[in-house]
This record gives sequence, structure tokens and C-alpha cells, in this order.
Amino acid sequence: PTGNERDLRMTAAPLLQEPSQFGHPVDIEATETRRAYVTFDIGNQILAADVADVREILDHQVIAPLPNATAALLGMIDLRGEGIAVMDIAQSLGLARQVDDRNGRIIVLDLQTDRAAAIAIVVDRVRTVVEVDEAAVDPVPAVPGGWNSGAMFGLTRVEGELVYMIDLRAALGQSGSAALPGPFDFD
Repeated sequence: PTGNERDLRMTAAPLLQEPSQFGHPVDIEATETRRAYVTFDIGNQILAADVADVREILDHQVIAPLPNATAALLGMIDLRGEGIAVMDIAQSLGLARQVDDRNGRIIVLDLQTDRAAAIAIVVDRVRTVVEVDEAAVDPVPAVPGGWNSGAMFGLTRVEGELVYMIDLRAALGQSGSAALPGPFDFD
């Protein structure tokens, strides 16, 4: 394993030197419980997304609007000769972005889908990359009244602040994930 893989392992390494209760050595790869997440702000909320889905983070720049685009599709940017669609996931998450774009960033995603075009999202601020232990992720609360958690799959705390963990594929409504309903989607 590389140095990075070692950093992601549980700290119970001495236990792994013993055979498991079933007489077989414990698979050290199965004990990985930490994942890296990029944390960012949309409005007053702190969100976290799997860093494996992020290709690069750009300073905010002019986004060229597209004719007949949905409200969530802000337009396109040119990144070293590649046209990238820029989406606003704030609406699908039920959040409002800040108007001031001085700290705003564009996160270019690598979702490894069949789509030919790359996708990016706009956020109000990128904070940092953190490692989160699975045991520190609380489940999405079950709330009476039919609240739809949508793309949120868990909650955690980073430096004492509540962080909502989201699945970017679900937030973007891509196939293979639970797409979020739009404001006019009714059951």
C-alpha cells in the first residue's frame, strides 16, 4: 500500500496482526473507514462531497449563458479549450447562494459517467479537504412529515460545525442515483 492508503486505515493495526475469530487473517483493505471530502459553502450551509469526484477547483469567472437553458444550468466556461457546463446545485438542494462572488469558486467534477461533456458546479466558498471516519457520519435524520433529504446521505462535524454530506451525482440528477425532485415535480 502507498503512504496515502496507510493514512486512510483504522488505527487498530495491532488487532490486524492476529487471525480473525474465523481463523482467517483480517483483510486490511476492508478496514478502511476514512474518506477524503472537499468541504464548501453554499449560502450559510457547509457541505462535503467525495474528493474523488473533484477534478479541479477554479476561481470564479465569467460564465457564458446558454439559450433555452434550465435555471440550474448557468452556462458554459472555457477551460484550456474544453467547454464545461456549469450547474447551480443550490436550487436542487433547496439552498440560496450568496450574491457576492469574490470568494466563489467553480468545482470541476470528474464523475466518470458516459457524458461527453464535463460538468462543474458553483459554490460560494471552498473550505478545505478533510478526512472523515465513517463512524463519525450520522445518518440523515428521519423527520416526520415526508422531508426529502435528496442528495444528503449523512451529517458530520468538522471543527465543531455541522457539515452536510452530499452525493454530487444525486444533486445533479444523474442516472444511477436518487435524483432530486424539481420545484414542479409532484408525486
